[in-house]
Amino acid sequence: MAWDPLNLGPFLGHIILWFFNLTNNYGFAIILLTLFIKILMFPLTIKNQKSAANSMKYTDKRKEIRNKYKNDRKKMNDEILKLSQKEGVNVFGGCLPSVLSVVILLAISSIVAYPLTNILHIEKNKVSEALKIVDSKDNGEKSAYSEIRLIKVFSEEKSNFSMFNDDEAKSIEELSKGFNFFGVDLLTTPKNKFFNSFLWIIPVLSFSTSAFSFYISKKLKQIPVQNDQGCAKFSMYPLFIFSALFAYNNPAAVGFYYIIINLIDLIQKFVMEKFFSIYLINAKKEASRVLMRLMEEKKVKSLS
Repeated sequence: MAWDPLNLGPFLGHIILWFFNLTNNYGFAIILLTLFIKILMFPLTIKNQKSAANSMKYTDKRKEIRNKYKNDRKKMNDEILKLSQKEGVNVFGGCLPSVLSVVILLAISSIVAYPLTNILHIEKNKVSEALKIVDSKDNGEKSAYSEIRLIKVFSEEKSNFSMFNDDEAKSIEELSKGFNFFGVDLLTTPKNKFFNSFLWIIPVLSFSTSAFSFYISKKLKQIPVQNDQGCAKFSMYPLFIFSALFAYNNPAAVGFYYIIINLIDLIQKFVMEKFFSIYLINAKKEASRVLMRLMEEKKVKSLS
């Protein structure tokens, strides 16, 4: 079940509803919302990258100090302390952007899981009453995605959901018609019609986009590769398989969302590598320091 710790789902739901009214398609609305969030988060992503660059540079210098004063622990600690003060290292510098990214990720997951309460903003007591009817038709088994199942059957069983007024019923019907994305029914769970429809593409893309994003991160050296030996080479494969199984066992709208996240993250990786790579940030810092020193030396010479 999706968890939204700051209850951002209803707020972001207004935005995705605007995108849905603009495109009349839930798939495109998910893409636009995810892209919109990524653009808003981009300044924090750059800040996080700068923090990582500063941390890497600090780590390299600290290693040099440890090697230089390995026989004099007191001198080593003093020099490391001076380095920390000089570089202005903050061990929690990159935490806020990362935590915020996770919180927003959970909020968007909540939107996907609960479209009636988060997108259409229908009263929870009405939704709960309707879900009891939906769950009763599934032998009383509750699901984290009962709201998606309700949307799927709403038009056919509209008479059973008298708790919704005319405007709410119209909104649910309009939303239900927008879940077809290039022939893929985002309301259907792939495992139910895996070989009888195009839904097999959802778990396949969930696996491949996750794996490819990880592969590109390694190639761009945006993740550590020191331990890329033996079993460590395959340590991430269970996560990729899990993402495929998750997409296989849940409504296609959920798997579709994770695919979009992976694709946009992939684009962001290339942008960051091109314009904000750790090595580029450190190179610019070093060039700036050298320029400042040259200007200071020139100033001193002119005064003398």
